[in-house]
Amino acid sequence: MIATRRGPAVLLAAVVIVLALARAAGGEQPTEPPVPEPSVGAESVISEPAPTPEPEEPEPEPGSEVSSAPPPSPSPSQLPRTTAPAATPAPTSEASPAAGMPQPHSPAAQRSGIAVSTLLVALGALLVLGAAAYVIRHRAPRTPRRPARPQAPLPTVPAALLPFLVTLGRALIDSGEAASSVQRTLGRVASVNGVPGAEVVVLATALFVTAPALGTVQTAVSPAGTEQLRLDQMHALHRLVRSAERGRTRPADGLDELDRIRRLPPAYPPLVRVAGYTLLTTGLALVLRADWTGLLAAALLGVVVGGLLQLDTGRAPTRWQPFLPFVCAFGAAGAAFLLVRLAPGTGLLAPLAAPLVNFLPGALLTTAAIELATGQMISGAARLASGSMRLFLLALGITAASELVGVDAIIAISSGPLPSWTTWLGVAFFGVGVVLHNCARWASLGWLLLVLYVAYAGQVVGGFFLGGVLSAFVGAVLMTPVARLVARAPNGPPAPVSVLPAFWLLVPGALGLLGVTEYLGTDPRNGIDTLVTTAATMVAVALGVLLGSEIRRPARTPAEVDGRPQERRSAGGGVPAAG
Repeated sequence: MIATRRGPAVLLAAVVIVLALARAAGGEQPTEPPVPEPSVGAESVISEPAPTPEPEEPEPEPGSEVSSAPPPSPSPSQLPRTTAPAATPAPTSEASPAAGMPQPHSPAAQRSGIAVSTLLVALGALLVLGAAAYVIRHRAPRTPRRPARPQAPLPTVPAALLPFLVTLGRALIDSGEAASSVQRTLGRVASVNGVPGAEVVVLATALFVTAPALGTVQTAVSPAGTEQLRLDQMHALHRLVRSAERGRTRPADGLDELDRIRRLPPAYPPLVRVAGYTLLTTGLALVLRADWTGLLAAALLGVVVGGLLQLDTGRAPTRWQPFLPFVCAFGAAGAAFLLVRLAPGTGLLAPLAAPLVNFLPGALLTTAAIELATGQMISGAARLASGSMRLFLLALGITAASELVGVDAIIAISSGPLPSWTTWLGVAFFGVGVVLHNCARWASLGWLLLVLYVAYAGQVVGGFFLGGVLSAFVGAVLMTPVARLVARAPNGPPAPVSVLPAFWLLVPGALGLLGVTEYLGTDPRNGIDTLVTTAATMVAVALGVLLGSEIRRPARTPAEVDGRPQERRSAGGGVPAAG
């Protein structure tokens, strides 16, 4: 108990040390490599036509230097334009060493815009947080892992077993679990209850469970994926899963517990949840390198969107629900575009993407990539289509607001962002906002911050050495075993509860929103490039989660191996389950 009480204090001290390291290194701005600029002479010829046709030696005009200067605010959509075709140099014997042969280029560490001080802060954060997790894990009393031995096959299927399996699987799908993870969980529960040959087919919106018993076969079907569970409901659900897998909960009692979980009221009142969404938006805006104007706009828009989310929409017809992302995106984008008119130079990325974080399908797209990578083609394709449709709804709202206000939908970072150390403070705001808005247990705050900081620090390290796309891979590889380690602590949240906010922080959904908006707006070519980068980021996060799940996977006992026939059929991993 003493170690358990010291856990939050140790985690808080670790977070304070990380913020202090980031603040100490915040004075040094990221040093970006020089970008080759177009030739001054060539640009002056294009911008100012020659008055006479006589061939003269072109002299640099005083205005040519101004016209060739880069724009003051860097924009992701403008980066490809810096590599526009220029005047082709005259071919020489040394110009083309070998046509079609790969040429060496500088490594990612030299081309990345991450400062060395930021890299050192990230490495120090990983060391401090890893040491804190090690101390807490080894001082706290360990929870025994004693899975129940499967019972002998029963002559008949228990009356409450099939309804319990179907209802449990439906709740797991609503919590965002991958299909392979749901199959393994239901296979263990069925085996513990005397039905080792249960067949489970999991789709994104449906669930089929077949339980054979002495020549008779019973099948149950249920719709799924119709609603989303909060973090407190996910916590209670995975505690029930752990108990059911060990044979401590009977199917009839499990049905009652699932009904109670569905009816759990939110842990915090609406005003607190709106404040949490505001903190969540503010933290993500800091991570996205906003300036003071963009940060204030993101916070105000977070209050508005958070208030809309707390309205009682349950009485509205279901057919009106798809319009909520469009309406919120239209309102947030309209306010952001008006802000650009009033304060030129303010980047649109933070005040536009941060208030819409609740609608960004980052976790949905990542789960889709995990399912596609593990052979769950139908479920993975369905989730991918659902996430893509949500992105298009948001992008349509942004594009409509762009046309109404009369500002190009060029989503870029600010020209004068806040110091780099504020991104680490933004991770803390993000974690507190997740706890309040999604009703996670307050005792889980320290553990959630631990996983979030590990994911973000891993992303910084990966971005320095491997580039932007694979940075999310490193963050996912590091956060997944830490989440599984946290789940084994006495007061630690289940792994899916701590992994889900980290999915939101890695923001593949924000990157996808940027690509779809550019494709529908003024720069379709750059939008396609961004969408390809989004797909690569999704695959990188999925592979990182799968690899990280194997790092901390405990050895199976003979009883577990005998009782999991379904696990061999759905081998390949998935979103880590509780415990």
